[in-house]
Amino acid sequence: MVLMYNVVTMLTVASLVSESSMALTTPLPITTSVVTTPSSTTTPPPPRLCGPIQLEYCNKLPYNVTSYPNKLGHRSIKEVRDDVIAFR
Repeated sequence: MVLMYNVVTMLTVASLVSESSMALTTPLPITTSVVTTPSSTTTPPPPRLCGPIQLEYCNKLPYNVTSYPNKLGHRSIKEVRDDVIAFR
C-alpha cells in the first residue's frame, strides 16, 4: 500500500519514507520577521491597601477586612460611602 501526500511517499509495508527529487532541489525563500512592541507609557497601579471594613451597611458580611482600590474602583472608604449613599 502506497500513500502520497504532496511530495512525501510513505511505504507502509517497509516503513520507508522518501522525498521526491523536486522537494530536495527546489530552493525555499528565506523570510524573517521582527515583532516589536511599543513601550508602555502607563504608570503602574498604586499598591493595594488593606484595612477593616468601616461601614455599618457591611457589618453582616462574612469577612471584616477589605482593600483599596477594590473591584468597583473605589480608592478609599470615602468613595465607598459616597456610592452607598447614592445607591440607597
